[in-house]
Amino acid sequence: MPWLAIKLPELPLQVFTRGLADEDTPLGVIDSGRRNRILAANGAARAQGVFAGQALSAARAMAPALQLQARQTAREAALLAEIACWAGRFTPRISLAPPDAVLLEIGASLRLFGGMDAIRQQAREGLLQLGIEARLACAPTPLAACWFAACGQDPAAGIDWREALDGLPLSVLGSGTDGDPALPQMLAHATTACSASTLELLDGLGARSIGVVRALPAAGLARRQAQAVGLLIARARGEQPDPRPWFEPPARFSHELALPAPTHHSEALLFAARRLFASLSAWLQARHAGIDHCRLSLVHEGSGETPLDIVLGHPSDDADHLALITRERLGMQVLPAEICILRLEAEHPLDRGAHATDLFGSPGQARNEALQLLDRLRARLGDGAVRRLAPLADHRPEAAWQVCGERSRSSQAKPSPSRNLRPLWLLPAPRAIDLRQYALIGDAERIESGWWDEGDIRRDYYLARRADGSLCWVFHDLASPGGWFLHGCFGCRGRRAGKRLANVVHSPGTFFPACRTTTDMPSSSSPHSPGIPAELPGDAARRRAKRSLLAFIIALPISWWLFSRLEPIWDRILPLEGLPFMAAATLLGAALAIAPLAAAIGFLLAVWFGVDSVYLPRRTTGAALDKPIVAVGLLVWFSPALAAIAAAGRGLYEGRIHFVRPPRDYFLATDPIAFWQGVGFWLIMAVLFGFLAWRYWRPRLFPRNAAQD
Repeated sequence: MPWLAIKLPELPLQVFTRGLADEDTPLGVIDSGRRNRILAANGAARAQGVFAGQALSAARAMAPALQLQARQTAREAALLAEIACWAGRFTPRISLAPPDAVLLEIGASLRLFGGMDAIRQQAREGLLQLGIEARLACAPTPLAACWFAACGQDPAAGIDWREALDGLPLSVLGSGTDGDPALPQMLAHATTACSASTLELLDGLGARSIGVVRALPAAGLARRQAQAVGLLIARARGEQPDPRPWFEPPARFSHELALPAPTHHSEALLFAARRLFASLSAWLQARHAGIDHCRLSLVHEGSGETPLDIVLGHPSDDADHLALITRERLGMQVLPAEICILRLEAEHPLDRGAHATDLFGSPGQARNEALQLLDRLRARLGDGAVRRLAPLADHRPEAAWQVCGERSRSSQAKPSPSRNLRPLWLLPAPRAIDLRQYALIGDAERIESGWWDEGDIRRDYYLARRADGSLCWVFHDLASPGGWFLHGCFGCRGRRAGKRLANVVHSPGTFFPACRTTTDMPSSSSPHSPGIPAELPGDAARRRAKRSLLAFIIALPISWWLFSRLEPIWDRILPLEGLPFMAAATLLGAALAIAPLAAAIGFLLAVWFGVDSVYLPRRTTGAALDKPIVAVGLLVWFSPALAAIAAAGRGLYEGRIHFVRPPRDYFLATDPIAFWQGVGFWLIMAVLFGFLAWRYWRPRLFPRNAAQD
């Protein structure tokens, strides 16, 4: 079975650098147990002359700004376990190969991920999201895969992997826990490496590759107490069994990340938190689960911590979404001290169901985007700012729902079962109607309830259809004094029916409370129609159009009069001197500039709002006026495109065109290149202006076609 090895040769360094956003900071790891020598150094430190094995004094001399961190073997073990949890997204058969490798048995996952190369590529990209740089290699045995990864080699297709194994240097046999008692016992694995003395003995014999060792007689190796080398090579070649203990992922996610230096900057904290969220996402994906709550603890330097509760409205495993919510929370958080450690904890993963996809994408994409928006609003405004509707087990329609917080699951109840239809829009209070305007459909549904809380009702509900085709929900009150009432609406047929329905139910803001837009709706604003709002959107647009048209009508004759009488007016101003002359000349100049501008803006606004009034719901229709308004609107919107087409057509007809400022003529007979360049310019402008006008008018003229797009 194929194995994938993830080798981390710089694990002591990466427990610190994975939380470092600034790669220019020189960083080194020291091992105090080895005479204060540099154990590992990052790229910035190596660029200044610091290298592994260098004395600490020499390293400080080469890089005075070098930051030093003591080796943290416990954190190395924790990071190795975190990578193993993350690798559960590829396969459940994972084994730790201490001190710096993780092994994955991927034989059963090849078809799922598209082959060995696809798994290797996805693993490499995922590790980079965790802030881990690793060497990856595949082989039929776990030990061979680990050795290939240690050397940075990966047998190519068509090459015998055993021959490639014989060419590896003998030093790969020393990569293990031998000689390092500081590593935790949980990483111990027997007989995974040879001792340094055995490797020195073989090197003295001239054996510097695995193939040379295989050629040595086994009896000679046994006499020199080097038989462990032969056993290791046999396990690597698959000639001896190599049982591996399987890694058991924890039921609770809890990982932490140490920062190289304490900080309080939100961007640096968010950069490090993204590493933890990527690991959490992989841990959840391996379980096909999500979470709706996790805690990011910000551990301060010295003592104390600041918890950040990340609350989601639905189970999710999206690391980017978690990071977005965290950004909002960090922006409002006041930190009492600098942060040195980030710790992420999550419990009780929830089943998020299967994600069905088809040729048309994900069906639930729109719903997920809406839920993510709610999470951002909750994080920015507070948990109490986002409310929702929850059903209640009550047969009374007006008492079958309640407003509650997003997290109050305990208050949820199943709605009362009913085989009858329920309206989409519910009036806040039943409204008396004249039954002669309605046609009842089907049998009655009797609702008798509420005797226990002094809200007793006795009603017979019916489906009813109005003359305009709209379907309503009406009832006959059996209690005294009785009468017929409208309680809800199902929908309407056609644009005009929708306008009339909007008048019947007051406004869109008086529907079922989930659709309310205001809570200060007046109960009566018209003597002819009680409860109808004072103004519909189309009425407001028509009023604005009238005001703009009035400004145009006033400004246009003023402009015409000023320009026609400019000479006699100036003759009266010219004899003035001093301040009167300055004031009169300024007023005249302002009038000459403002009046034409006001006329042009007034005309354009009148057309704009006039067109809106045609396509928005309004109290009364004006078919005789609507068509001219739409015609003028079309003319205004498409006039730049028509003017550009006219310029190009005139150029083709006359054989000359001008398209630069100041105008310059280009003749076809003398300068054909410039001529056709000018024609092409005006045609391009015509297409551009026409496209912009079409984008504005298409959803208005053809709403159904626009909705399908």
